[in-house]
Amino acid sequence: MREREKERIQRVKDAQKRLEEIKNRAREETVTNFVDGKVTTRTPLFSRKVQALETLIERNQRWVTKPRKKKAPKLPPTGITTDSALFTDQMLAARWHCSTSRLQYWRSTDQGLPYLKMLGRVLYRIEDIQAYEQQSIVFPQTLKNQDNKPAKPGREHVQPDKTDSS
Repeated sequence: MREREKERIQRVKDAQKRLEEIKNRAREETVTNFVDGKVTTRTPLFSRKVQALETLIERNQRWVTKPRKKKAPKLPPTGITTDSALFTDQMLAARWHCSTSRLQYWRSTDQGLPYLKMLGRVLYRIEDIQAYEQQSIVFPQTLKNQDNKPAKPGREHVQPDKTDSS
């Protein structure tokens, strides 16, 4: 429980105790007189204090009896699977570990990958995402292909077929 909640609970308990004391004192100090067949009652004026304490208790009571639920922080989706055929900006940004504003910039400058604009929403197809990722693979210069020539940067390295010629 947080410190503020503990303080609030203590404030309500103190207010309830003071309210009970005031009501007891009011009962004790109430004077009833019988004069000429008329009954007169005099009570001390604690109405402002009582009203202030009741308001304080009423406003804070719900925090004492029912603690406030903590909202879970809104995080981008993490466990993205390729089961979905369409990706939103947030899903793709989480997949690529970049910001959604970068994807928006790419769209505005005709860079990046193709996208669909449906009902005012921008969606990306999984096939286009995977193709773009394949094109973006970069192999280091030290990696040699089958002819002992360095692989071209930015191109997919082709593995030789392992078929038995015997």
